[in-house]
Amino acid sequence: MAAQNRAKRRKQMIEKLDFDKNSALIIVDVQNDFCSNGALPVPEGERVVPLINAYVEQALESRIPIFASRDWHPVDHVSFSGQDGNWPSHCIQDHEGAGFHKDLALTQDTVVVSKGVRLDRDQNSAFDETGLAAYLRKKGVESLFVCGLALDVCVLSTVMDAINSGFATSLILEATRPVGYEDGIAAVEKMKQAGASVLGEYKAPKPAAASPKSDTDEEWEQPVCAKAPEWAEHQRFEDDDEPCDDGRTGKLDR
Repeated sequence: MAAQNRAKRRKQMIEKLDFDKNSALIIVDVQNDFCSNGALPVPEGERVVPLINAYVEQALESRIPIFASRDWHPVDHVSFSGQDGNWPSHCIQDHEGAGFHKDLALTQDTVVVSKGVRLDRDQNSAFDETGLAAYLRKKGVESLFVCGLALDVCVLSTVMDAINSGFATSLILEATRPVGYEDGIAAVEKMKQAGASVLGEYKAPKPAAASPKSDTDEEWEQPVCAKAPEWAEHQRFEDDDEPCDDGRTGKLDR
């Protein structure tokens, strides 16, 4: 019952998107390796899943197409650190890490766009030699709504290519997360300057300030109330946690 209530509240709190018959929803790389315990986790990456599911429901109600891109790397891909690339091995074809997050509510009609399959270079954008732009035009799509992971890498590249391909493009900001907070801010600004519409607020956590220490240099602890209303900063509406009995969560997140 608690989970159902949270889902209902979430649906009420998300932004109602202005879909029309010429719109499409693009979900970028919400894969296991980019979520907690993955090979290349994006901070709070899994938090986008329930939000994206709510937008998928809106897209289905509006009867617009839904696309889900995925990194689909061959073994020893050029982007991997073992091959002098920038990233640890991740999203290897047919491995669990390359699968979409188990709670992501994709339908059988969702069009999956595989990228990063080239052996000689990376493909961050869902438009990079995938044929997506031509397919969208064939379907009469004119405007795109983009969300997913990660804001400052593949989402950024996808949005920029969508704009350069002539599509009116909106970023669903609350349904994405960056690898780095400052890089996320810079990515949003770059997309704005390119002509993207940015929907919602930037919700990625700022790096925590250094914690004060006691005279004995023991680890500092601070009680945090978890019984505040669910819109409080420390208990956002997408959290799965229930308030604890004594109103304390213990240590602050570092």
